[in-house]
Amino acid sequence: MERSFIFELEEDVIKRKIDYFYGSDMIISKYKAIADKVFKEVDDKEIEILSAFGFGSKILMYGEPGVGKTSIAYQIASYVLNEFGVSAFTFSVPSIIRSNLGDTTSNMKEAIENVREIARETGILLILDEIDRLSVVRNSENELAEMKRALLELNDFLDNISLKDRIFIIGITNHSDILDNGLKRRFDFLDEIVPEEKGLLTIIENLNRLIGIETKSSTDCQNIFKEAKLFYEGEDINGDMIKKYYKKLLIDSNFDLLGLKNSISKIMLGENKT
Repeated sequence: MERSFIFELEEDVIKRKIDYFYGSDMIISKYKAIADKVFKEVDDKEIEILSAFGFGSKILMYGEPGVGKTSIAYQIASYVLNEFGVSAFTFSVPSIIRSNLGDTTSNMKEAIENVREIARETGILLILDEIDRLSVVRNSENELAEMKRALLELNDFLDNISLKDRIFIIGITNHSDILDNGLKRRFDFLDEIVPEEKGLLTIIENLNRLIGIETKSSTDCQNIFKEAKLFYEGEDINGDMIKKYYKKLLIDSNFDLLGLKNSISKIMLGENKT
């Protein structure tokens, strides 16, 4: 069957996405444990018990842009590929929602059948990034009937997934507030992702190592972390913002890596201010 609306994530793409991502250890551990239940052999009695406790294979991550939601999903993609030989796929939302809205529902049905076919063959991890683009708010003045029908198809699909199906769904959104409440209820776990300072300090340490700077103590990274926060005027920062701060230092150094190294070394010693 031709698969027009879902696309397999290549291993090198997954690797690039998770390189230099650190933190969220507890949430990643939780998702790996869920993957184990989905893709390992589980007997009917255990499935019955897990289902009674509301355990399922559908996760929705939400949070501000840049906090690592997609990177977490790709970490799980790497895990299930290496542990179980299960590939990760994504919905192509733009191709499902075409300018001719009359095709949207049939496109959704085809995408879902593609997912079920792959699951029957090998199992599947399906990542629904920007899932809010598939959602409408009921009773909205601008609600489109075709989009609502497509959403109902998605809801029905999510309703009928069991652990026996070997389907693991990870939904991702920056805008949980606009998601249809009916869609939210279909997910077994709703997790807000927020930056962890420990993970951010590890990002700093690894970026330093990349450019040849040895981190001698936690204070070294803390000083850079504090300067980055000052650069962003004290607001909460995430991994993407840390990398953009390093980019700013690189630009200030006229793209000279030795100049960048010197600038960072001064910040680590508390000798420089942003």
